Amino acid sequence: CKNSRVLLLYDGDKGKWTESVEAALFGLLEHRRRFEKPVLVTVNLNGSQMATAASQNRGEPIVNRLRDLCEIIELK
Repeated sequence: CKNSRVLLLYDGDKGKWTESVEAALFGLLEHRRRFEKPVLVTVNLNGSQMATAASQNRGEPIVNRLRDLCEIIELK
């Protein structure tokens, strides 16, 4: 995932985010941000909802990385 040309996270807000999942996701997003690799993400939550779904110390940093990496397109 780290070195793929494009990373797609489909339904990124589904499932339980355990501490190890959060750590892996943060590391993956940080790596892709550092090396300017594209990420496509689909979610049904907004940023603040995603931040509260994750743990207190990783929620905002994960959402901030997603905002840095992605252009937000809201579908209604």
